[in-house]
Amino acid sequence: MFGKVGYQTMTGRGCPHSCSYCGNSFYRGLYPKQRFVRHRSVEHVISELESVKAHYPFLDFFWFSDDSFFGRPLPDLLHFCVEYKRRIAAPFYVLGSPATITEEKYAALVDAGLLCIQMGIEHGSERMRRLFNRPMKTERILKTAGIIAKYAHRTAPPQYDLLCDIPYETRQDQLETLRLVSQLPKPYRLQVFSVVFYPGTSLYAAALADNLIVDEKSQIYDHMFSVRRDSYENTLLSLSRSGQFPHPLLKLLIHPAAVDLAHSRASRPLSKLVKTGLSGARKWRRWKRQRRKRQT
Repeated sequence: MFGKVGYQTMTGRGCPHSCSYCGNSFYRGLYPKQRFVRHRSVEHVISELESVKAHYPFLDFFWFSDDSFFGRPLPDLLHFCVEYKRRIAAPFYVLGSPATITEEKYAALVDAGLLCIQMGIEHGSERMRRLFNRPMKTERILKTAGIIAKYAHRTAPPQYDLLCDIPYETRQDQLETLRLVSQLPKPYRLQVFSVVFYPGTSLYAAALADNLIVDEKSQIYDHMFSVRRDSYENTLLSLSRSGQFPHPLLKLLIHPAAVDLAHSRASRPLSKLVKTGLSGARKWRRWKRQRRKRQT
């Protein structure tokens, strides 16, 4: 990651959310009377990192893969920041969600050495977020993105996760995601994943009941979440992934007239040309990355 060597660990298990597409909600059902979010003590975590740092001095950063690092209680998180800055003093990467991030928590983590945050937005449509059991106003997402942008000069661009290719979404839902993207403060990067119905989740049960799963092997076990369906809306998401795509142009391309034209038969030759260009650009970037690796 970032062309650097990192060490991945977890400071806790479980998640404060119960998303309908995620395995964490399944675990809650398995152990209904137990704590579904558990945190290691600050001392336990810092001691591990000190040991790792001593044994592997070449490490560039630490990666905390807790499902929601910001779910820690505020006093505990502030204590972690103080000890981490004093005893570890290395860049680190965390995961978070809009509902758990506050400016007080985020500012403390930046001061302690936060390198980058990965945040799950999931979808721009409030209707789809309710389907995911992530009921949240778009305003809250934008407010959290604003907090992150306030400290962007001290971190790498945030990575925002989005889901696509959901059978329950309408074209309007897809456009709501693009509309949200067009309002995100820069810089940022998007990670766009094609949804997978994990067996045991409530979204899987709903899809099964609605006859949306015909062949589990191809739709679930062989399905690559990194491979997105070919559509106008997904093409715009791909163009927006780097965070460099101009927001005014994106807003123009999701105007109803532009969307209607894009889905008309007359636009097919142009659409094919654009897709060929995008494919060529991806191959060019891949070749450049491989060339840089060979040179280092």
